[in-house]
Amino acid sequence: MTFHTQVSRCKALSPTENDSEALKVTVVGTTETREQELYVGYLISWCSTIKERHPFLPLLLCKGNCTYKDIVNSIIGEKFDTVITKLSLTEEELKYLTTYCLIMLNENDSFYASFTYKLQNGDKIKLGMSVEALLKIWKRIHQDDSMDIDLEEVLLYLEALDQYYESLFGIKLGDSRFHKIQVRGCFGLQTNAMMSFKSTKVIHVVLKYLNHLAIKRLRVKTLNHYMDGGNLDPDFSVISH
Repeated sequence: MTFHTQVSRCKALSPTENDSEALKVTVVGTTETREQELYVGYLISWCSTIKERHPFLPLLLCKGNCTYKDIVNSIIGEKFDTVITKLSLTEEELKYLTTYCLIMLNENDSFYASFTYKLQNGDKIKLGMSVEALLKIWKRIHQDDSMDIDLEEVLLYLEALDQYYESLFGIKLGDSRFHKIQVRGCFGLQTNAMMSFKSTKVIHVVLKYLNHLAIKRLRVKTLNHYMDGGNLDPDFSVISH
């Protein structure tokens, strides 16, 4: 098999003037009988609040054969003099992202949300609720039509959901861990696993949130590295998801 690599710019994946122009990396494998796309990756910045002096692409979204994906990501890291690591979400971060995704939906849609929680012994609890009911709880907390959301509102919403579960199902989630949400026909999120989306509004919110997390973690890592006497260039780093 022979390999062909192409790197191209993608202006359509730079949503604001502060975002550096995205890059698309494609790897195609060719044999005597067929051609196969082995890897596609997008290095992007999404709704950054600060204009960077140099190209700054904190997210790498990629798909492809797992073996080739690891190899290509390693080569990208070497060529661009950067480090690519998996962007894993904590339980709290997943809860926040879930809230941001849910409030992008319309309560008139007949979506149904399925939540999965993990107990300490490994057992799972699955709860189901209509999106309409979830959004009614949110509107009691966020009482205007703006999309400006405070972290305090998200925390109140998550607390209200726990109380609602207890009143509806008689279940105290206690020390259980939030593991997964699935809204069929719209999106799915799971701890340290692949995400699925069928809504552009939800995708936009997810990329904006992940971009924020990636930059936050990069800044912390860079600061720690300098404090330890390292010489990492802070102007260009990538975290993959």
